[in-house]
Amino acid sequence: MPHIDLRTVILLAGFMTALMAVVLFFVTRSFPQRIRGIGHWAGGTLVGVFSGLLFGLRGLIPDALSVLLASLLLYTALSLWLSGTELFYQRQPSWRFQALVSGVGLGLLTWFLLVQPDTNARLAVAGLSLPLFYGRQLLVVFRYGRPGFISRFFCLVLLAQIGVLLLRGSSALVPGLGSDFLEQTPIQVIYLTAYPICTLMITVGYVLLATDRLRGELEYLSSHDSLTQILNRRAFVEVCEWEMARARRHGRALCLLMLDLDFFKKVNDTYGHQAGDLVLQGFVQRVGAVLRRGEHFGRYGGEEFVVLLPDADLEQARQVAERIRLTTAEGPAQLPPVTVSIGVAALEAADTNLDCLLSRADNAMYLAKANGRNRIEVAAAGSREEGAGVSPAAPAP
Repeated sequence: MPHIDLRTVILLAGFMTALMAVVLFFVTRSFPQRIRGIGHWAGGTLVGVFSGLLFGLRGLIPDALSVLLASLLLYTALSLWLSGTELFYQRQPSWRFQALVSGVGLGLLTWFLLVQPDTNARLAVAGLSLPLFYGRQLLVVFRYGRPGFISRFFCLVLLAQIGVLLLRGSSALVPGLGSDFLEQTPIQVIYLTAYPICTLMITVGYVLLATDRLRGELEYLSSHDSLTQILNRRAFVEVCEWEMARARRHGRALCLLMLDLDFFKKVNDTYGHQAGDLVLQGFVQRVGAVLRRGEHFGRYGGEEFVVLLPDADLEQARQVAERIRLTTAEGPAQLPPVTVSIGVAALEAADTNLDCLLSRADNAMYLAKANGRNRIEVAAAGSREEGAGVSPAAPAP
C-alpha cells in the first residue's frame, strides 16, 4: 500500500471544513431568522474543526488533549449538528438523548484512557456511539425533509458516514487490524480518509438544505397571499388554466365559485383594518375546512375570493357554496359578523378561455349582491349574465 500521511489528511480536511464553517456563518447572517438551525450547524462545524486538529496532533501533544478534549469537542459538534437539524425541521432538540450518548461515550473513553488503558476499546466506543448522532439526524431528515434530490443526497452522505464509523468501531474489536490511531493499516487509511470526506460533504449538505429551504419559501411567497396564506391571483389563474386543460382533455366537469364578503368596507370603517384582516383570516380558515383535497382556494383581490372545484357538477358546486355561505354567517362571536355572496359557474364548451368562466361566475356573484346578498346565484347554462338564484330564508340586508 502506498504511504499516505494520515496526519496531513486530517489537517487538510480540517482546513476545508473550516472554510465550510465560514460559509455556514455567512448563510446564518444572510438568511431569514425564521429558518432556524443554521447557526447550530455553523457552530458545530467550527467545533468539529478544532476537534479534528487535536486528533491530528496525536502523539505531539498530551493524550488528555488529543483524546479527551478532542472527543469532548467531537461530541459537542455532533450534538450541535443534530440540534440544528431538529430546529431546521421545526422539531424540539433531543437534549436528553444527546446528553445520554455524550455522557456514556465520554465516560467510557475516559475509563479506557486513564483507568484501564485500551486503544481498541476507545476506538470501539467512538465507532459505535457517534453513529447514533448521525442516525438520529438521518431519521429527522427522512421523516420531515422536503422530497427531492438534496434530501436524498444528504441522507446518503449520512448513511456513508454511519457506515464508515461502524466499520472502524467493529474492526477495533478484531485483533490484528491495528489499534494505533495513525497506524498505516488498510482499515485505518480507509477510515481516516473517508471520515473527513464524509464530514466535509455533510457540511456541504447543510448549505444545500438551507438554500433549498430558502428557494421553497420564496416560491411559496410568490404564489401565496401574505395575509391569508392561500393562493394569490396569479397562482390561482395558473392552477385554473391547468385544471381547465385537464378537464377538457378527459371530458370532466369543472366548476368555479366567485365569493365576495358583503359590506366588508363597513367592517373596516367601523372596527378598523386590523379587525378586517382578522375577519379575512377567519373566513379563509372556515372555507378551508369546508373544502376537500384537490379543491383550490385563492384570493382574487381585496375581499373577493375564488374556489375551483375539479370533477364537480353544478349541483355539487352549489352544495359546496351553500356550506361556505352557512359557515361564513355562523362566524365566531369575537369577530365582526359578515356574510358572503357567491356566484357559481360550470365550465362549458363555449368557454374558450379562463376569462369566460371567471366572467360568468363574477356576473352570477354580482347578481347575488343585487338580489339581497348572503345568497348564491348559479350562472344559467349558455348565458353570460343571467343566473338562477338560491337564497336563504332571511337574507341579510
